[in-house]
Amino acid sequence: MKKLLFSLLMIVAAGIATWTINCSLSIPSSNQDRYCDRCGGDGKIDVECGSCRGYGEKYCQYCGGYGQRNCGFCFGSGELRCNRCQGTGLNRDRTDYCNTCGGYKVVRCQNCSGSGKVDCGSCNRGIVRCSSCNGKGYLKWSCPDCRGTGIIRSR
Repeated sequence: MKKLLFSLLMIVAAGIATWTINCSLSIPSSNQDRYCDRCGGDGKIDVECGSCRGYGEKYCQYCGGYGQRNCGFCFGSGELRCNRCQGTGLNRDRTDYCNTCGGYKVVRCQNCSGSGKVDCGSCNRGIVRCSSCNGKGYLKWSCPDCRGTGIIRSR
């Protein structure tokens, strides 16, 4: 393979700054060698991400894409056993109903305000960025045809 050295002189801002950039480019050494058609000579191909199917985002694994999940205190029921009467519904002397729960044996969960659901906190309305492709929707793989070199060699 021959290496060609190109020098590019860039004059920026009407001659105030001058930069020289050197680039090396590999070209096929014989007439039979050619650039890879699949990757265009780059050696890398873009493959759709299998985790998010090319969207770059997917449903949250913690809430299932709903944006809310069950409360950890009441486990989604919205109610907790009354601590004052220990769930009996009666006061200490067992003559009247409990003042806290009113005899119902349960009280409303303060964590979820009785709804049984809390915001997920791990996502944005049930959607998260794909961690496999970092939200791009595709992955860069080495080209299988040229094995990442960008050139197909003939035998």
